[in-house]
Amino acid sequence: MNSLICKDYFRKTIFNTIFCLSILCVIYFLHYFNPAAYVYLIAEDSWGEYATFVCYILAFVLMIWAMKADRNLLKPGYILMSLVLFFIGMEEISWGQHLFGIETPGAIAHVNAQTEINLHNTTSLPLLTMLCYGVIIWVFILPILGWKFKSLQRWIGILGVPSVPPYQVPYFVLCLFFYFFQPVVKSDEIIELLLSVAFVALVSDIVLKVLEKDPFRWKMSQARATCYLILTIMAITGFFVFVRPNPEEFQRRILKTAQRDYPERGLYPQAEELFLYILNHKQLRTHETFLEYGFFLKKINSNKVDTILEKSLEEQYELIIEKPDQSYPHRTAGMILKLLNKKDQAQLEFQKSLEKDELRLKKAKMDYEKFAVLRSMGETYFEMEDYESALSRFREAYDNTSARRNKKQIQEWIDKIEAKRDRLN
Repeated sequence: MNSLICKDYFRKTIFNTIFCLSILCVIYFLHYFNPAAYVYLIAEDSWGEYATFVCYILAFVLMIWAMKADRNLLKPGYILMSLVLFFIGMEEISWGQHLFGIETPGAIAHVNAQTEINLHNTTSLPLLTMLCYGVIIWVFILPILGWKFKSLQRWIGILGVPSVPPYQVPYFVLCLFFYFFQPVVKSDEIIELLLSVAFVALVSDIVLKVLEKDPFRWKMSQARATCYLILTIMAITGFFVFVRPNPEEFQRRILKTAQRDYPERGLYPQAEELFLYILNHKQLRTHETFLEYGFFLKKINSNKVDTILEKSLEEQYELIIEKPDQSYPHRTAGMILKLLNKKDQAQLEFQKSLEKDELRLKKAKMDYEKFAVLRSMGETYFEMEDYESALSRFREAYDNTSARRNKKQIQEWIDKIEAKRDRLN
């Protein structure tokens, strides 16, 4: 019997190890060779986030079914684990806020870093770090302590603390690999997804053990259960992605990944591939796309930079005609002219931007309206290299908002200007 158990454990360990290595290879392939698909994986309200939610909720449902089928599992540890799975799953989608189009209440918006209905963005606690170290204690340290101290092992059994079989450990090792080494951009999103996969795999194993205890229940192999899980997760995730997409968030994420995340790691070919993907899909382009692409090309000393900047300038002049009351096309045009070494023309555009913002500020009545205009003026003064005026406007903007996210963004501008000013002095 022991020999059969060892063989079963060995077979499951090999299967799970190969499966985890396959996940690792897929993530690396997307990250390096298909960056647009990788952004679909890590963007908010897209494949990765919805899959994380589905995994946690599926794990919760399976755990409830297992406790109902096997009353021996009705212990504090399993009950607590099921509640935690539900809580994390709902937190991942901000308790359905984006799915149902729920507005964030003002009281929550003021303290939440992303103005969303959730708890994990309302605190400065490193929750992902706490969760990963909790996994280390639960999966690796607790079993060793339980083996060494029999009294602790007895309490683990009394409380029903779920144990992780050795053949399930590869899933958690994969999560910790991404946590400690951060091998890809936005590794946090990947860690959250992999943790959800680890938990749903663990709970499915618990369910399989419950099925094995009853000779009258339908039996299922681990390979078949894994296939069913993958198909179910992908089907439900696909439903959410296509029914409740968030194109604005994807547009923001893909531009940020192209302009910042990949270049910071020196992955310039991947960044350029993302820029080209954006330019080939008009729905992803913003008034800043050509400009950011120009900044990127200038950084890598590409001979295409002037051509792209001229296209961006034409786009801004078209926007000035289409939106005569807006100031940002003038500011963006000024930034482009600066890059083209046409400083006098750039200053004229910056002045026009400030004039339009002055008119908007006189008409603004609500604090959020004043905040937007003051921020715009601060950014324009910054581009003009008038750092004192920029600081003044940003501080006024800071005083005209109570939203935590807005305050954080303005404080980053203030810190950036003060650091630049100190270097000049």
